[in-house]
Amino acid sequence: MTLLGGVTRALFPTVLVFSLYLLLVGHYGPGGGFAAGLVAGLAFVLRHIATGSAALGVRPPVVIGTGLLVALLAALAPVAFGAPVLATTKLAADLPLLGPVSVQTSLFLDVGVYLLIVGVVVDLLRSLGAGIERDMRDEGER
Repeated sequence: MTLLGGVTRALFPTVLVFSLYLLLVGHYGPGGGFAAGLVAGLAFVLRHIATGSAALGVRPPVVIGTGLLVALLAALAPVAFGAPVLATTKLAADLPLLGPVSVQTSLFLDVGVYLLIVGVVVDLLRSLGAGIERDMRDEGER
C-alpha cells in the first residue's frame, strides 16, 4: 500500500462525514447541498487518484436521477399545500432517543442537490478513467 493509499483510507470517511455535516447545517450556517456535494466529490476524486476507482456502489446515472427527482419533488411539494414553489417550513418532532428535532423542509432540496453533485463528479471520474483505459488498449493494439 502506498502512502497516498493509506492517507486516503483514513481521510475518505472523514471527508464524507464532514460533507454530511455541511449538508445538515446548510441553512443555519455556511454549507448546503452544493458545498457538501463538492466536498464529497473531492473525497471521491482523492479516492480515484489513490486507488484508480471512485466506485459508489451504484451507477452514477442512478444517483444523478435520484438527486434530480428529490430536488424536483422538494421544490414542487409546497404547491400541493397551497404554498408557492420552493416555499419552506419547519418540521418538528419529539423522537424517543434523540429528543426534540426540527428540520427545515428545504433540507430535502439540499439532499437532492448533494446527490446530483456527487453523481456528476463520480460519473466524470468514471468517464475520464474509461478514456484512459481505451487509449491504453489502443496503444497496445498498435
